[in-house]
Amino acid sequence: MSWQDRSPLLIYPLLIPHIASLCIRYKTTPAIIAKANPLFPFGGLPFASKHQMIKNFKKVIPYTIIRASSPEYKRLSRARRFASKYKYPIILKPDTGHRGVDIRLLKNQKELDSAILDQRWDYIIQEYNDYPEEFGIFYYREPGMRAGKIISITRKEIPILEGDGKRTIKEIIENSNAIVPVKQGSALLEVEIVANQLRGKYWLK
Repeated sequence: MSWQDRSPLLIYPLLIPHIASLCIRYKTTPAIIAKANPLFPFGGLPFASKHQMIKNFKKVIPYTIIRASSPEYKRLSRARRFASKYKYPIILKPDTGHRGVDIRLLKNQKELDSAILDQRWDYIIQEYNDYPEEFGIFYYREPGMRAGKIISITRKEIPILEGDGKRTIKEIIENSNAIVPVKQGSALLEVEIVANQLRGKYWLK
């Protein structure tokens, strides 16, 4: 099991000693972390509410929040109204979450009702974004600056691996020197597959 699949209760407490050492070094309190993004609760840390963050933006994909504390019939009614307006499939995800944990693509009312009836925390239901590409943008603005800067753009894509007809996918991946064709649209790219046993994952280099 890699670290992405482990409980956050096992991961994030490890940050506490590091944060404490920085607070001592710079003679401040942990509250300084939240000042990095003053409009975001807790500075946008993983336990912050997505709803509280994205409501500050003028243009966002349509969404609604379903409170776990609301009566069951109200939750179902609100979720169904949203799905009726924006059509299936729709996206459901925890209001406080990270690393893609518990994000679901709901394809029909049966799946929606099941998710809502089993609800344990606040959910965000969002219109499905079917754009062909996704990018992560790192933006920052220092105090006093009228406009910020984009310092990195990351294109997110899932590679498609094509075998050689002889070996299993596992055998190809475990050979760190293997060169296999990867489909990207109609083109074929030559990439090197590298096994990273420390994280239990395999990556395309």
